[in-house]
Amino acid sequence: MKGKSSFNNSSSVPQSMWVLDSGATDHSIPTHFTTYIRASDKQLITVAYGDHVPIVGLGNIQLQSSLSLHNILHVPKLANNLISRHRLTQDLNCSVIFFHSHCIFQNLASRKTILIAKEQDELYFLQHEIDDNIRRKKMRCLSDTKQHQKLGLLHKFGFITRVLGILHLVYLNLYYHICL
Repeated sequence: MKGKSSFNNSSSVPQSMWVLDSGATDHSIPTHFTTYIRASDKQLITVAYGDHVPIVGLGNIQLQSSLSLHNILHVPKLANNLISRHRLTQDLNCSVIFFHSHCIFQNLASRKTILIAKEQDELYFLQHEIDDNIRRKKMRCLSDTKQHQKLGLLHKFGFITRVLGILHLVYLNLYYHICL
């Protein structure tokens, strides 16, 4: 269970985000496991600045509905979720292709894109998706909204808004609530 992390940042990112760490040997997170085993012996990992921090357990997490990560180190002193680029490409049998704004993980056999990480402030971040179905529903709602705009339906409600005030907001809120 001994590992290494090259990323160390005092400012944390949202818990749903994972920092892609090219220097890490293992995935490491401070909290939120789907299954968990407490460490029986004291082990440490070395973080970017040479500090040694304790590993208190090992667990699994559902990164996406079709993707689970196993044997993730539980390191409460980490500020962020770290995902090892090396370990991810090994476990998923994939390659990673870097672009200036993002990188993609592609299955070696099918060439299908498995994951996309977005670049921000010279780091690449993976989004921990709660449920692919929710994402698809949101995309469908956005598509439906664009169709309504093309047909002029939202414009008509915009006119009603000017006349009746709050009705437009109620309609849009109800519409998005129904979609989700």
